[in-house]
Amino acid sequence: MRRCGRWLYVLVCGLLVSCSPGDKTTSGKNEKTSSATPSPSPEPPPSVFQFHFLGSAHLATNTSAGAQYWTTIRKSDASQALWQQTRAKLAKAPYGIFQNRISGTNDFAPILEQFFDDFVNVESFIDVTGDTNRLTEYALALRLPSDRAEYWRTNLLAILESWGGRGESEPGGWQLKKPNDPNHFRLLRQGEWTIVGYGAEKLLLQDKYIERIKTVNRPVATARDSWLEVFFDWPNLPQPQGGLSELPAMSLALDGRNDNLRFKGDLIFREPFGRNLEPWQLPTNILNDPIISITAARGFAEVLKKHQFGFKLQSVPDQVFVWGGANFPVQTMVAAPLNDAATALDSLGAQVIERFDQVVQAHEAGNIVLSTNPMGEAVLRWKDIPPFVVPYVTVTQDSGRDFLVAGTYPNWVGTNPPVIFEFLAARTNLVYYDWEITAERAWSWRTLFNIFRHAFEKPRLAPNSASIVWINSVSNQLGNTVTEVSRSDSNRLSFVRQGPVGLSGVELVIFAHWLESPGFPLNALNLTQTNGFGAP
Repeated sequence: MRRCGRWLYVLVCGLLVSCSPGDKTTSGKNEKTSSATPSPSPEPPPSVFQFHFLGSAHLATNTSAGAQYWTTIRKSDASQALWQQTRAKLAKAPYGIFQNRISGTNDFAPILEQFFDDFVNVESFIDVTGDTNRLTEYALALRLPSDRAEYWRTNLLAILESWGGRGESEPGGWQLKKPNDPNHFRLLRQGEWTIVGYGAEKLLLQDKYIERIKTVNRPVATARDSWLEVFFDWPNLPQPQGGLSELPAMSLALDGRNDNLRFKGDLIFREPFGRNLEPWQLPTNILNDPIISITAARGFAEVLKKHQFGFKLQSVPDQVFVWGGANFPVQTMVAAPLNDAATALDSLGAQVIERFDQVVQAHEAGNIVLSTNPMGEAVLRWKDIPPFVVPYVTVTQDSGRDFLVAGTYPNWVGTNPPVIFEFLAARTNLVYYDWEITAERAWSWRTLFNIFRHAFEKPRLAPNSASIVWINSVSNQLGNTVTEVSRSDSNRLSFVRQGPVGLSGVELVIFAHWLESPGFPLNALNLTQTNGFGAP
């Protein structure tokens, strides 16, 4: 899992680029260029990860409404404070991750902070090749002005030599070799680009970058209108325990649309996804306005049969609906159509009680019971926890179908939202849909997180933590966020999301907990008394 964590670290470094506040000049050329690379070079192995970002300095000069909107958010005081905190943690992470494999005790955090500033300000590419057995080569290309290129050339070599190894100068840069494979670091300057390579003896990917820059002045083809592009070939990455082979290959692109960010991409599976998309079985009698969010998903039964998270379920749902109420922050409901739901709840309830009842009682967080309500329906209930929430799972009939229904608060009376029902019914290839008022939904999720963390005597995020201050600062701009995932082929899902900051309410709250974790970026959601409040 440590290897998987490093992959997440690489990805978050890319996702953070659109949140960082600093701008630096990107013009200028370095007279030192590499002429040592032979041409043509052999083709490198296939890429399993690719990343491209235009750079925040470029976006600051983009006159489109979307770019200017995001630049305004990025330059705010709250964004700058969050970036400074996050950058400091990222700068300490490399030494923390690799300290058992390197010599020396200097983490070089001040230098690495400047590296991260450069990374988010200038245009950059990351490319990784490999297969399910190992990663073979890493390449990073940065479009640096000459003064920053010189800073990278001297300081990166100083760090690597301090951590073990000895560098050698070569035209346009340097190389450093170690005894163990992968053993080869190399930094080269070509035109406006600084290219860092790491891998085995022959750095084919870096050689290919150099060739392209000599030909077209860029390491890869010019991007489309996207600000950010990411590709993950999950099935062909080295497989940690539990494997990644069932995950799809993923491509993602980010750009701006008016006062919104828009994500578009594809998920490509090895096997057909959702062979039979059944018509939507909507809970028309229990889904009532006023709501601040609605989520609908279908076609996942085969996946759920394989991965039951330790439960033994004879039947599983193929559709689920989640919605949040507007009257009270903890109003969240879930409904899933399921044949013979009562029998399924009896089995599920017994397993939940066996696995979790002693745990919650040990924390003095109530107890879990399976009982019958006044209408004769079975109810799995978490009792005697802090006020405001009454988690439960029960069964009900809606439109002639059995449903499993769960909630954190009793359902409310209202009228149906017919527009949503009509929209879903008309979208025959729609697999996933989510609409929310993000500011209100983020507040709802924050409330639920805090209640449950309090119940288990875990610290909550302090109101003055940088992440919460940032969420509060943009909350008046968090309008509607809409996500759609459609089946475009038997094994391909296409998705698009449009919203003010590109994240949903629950993702914002999870992201905030992650950024505030003392073990960031690898150790998620653990807080300490220094960045949380409440019980230690």
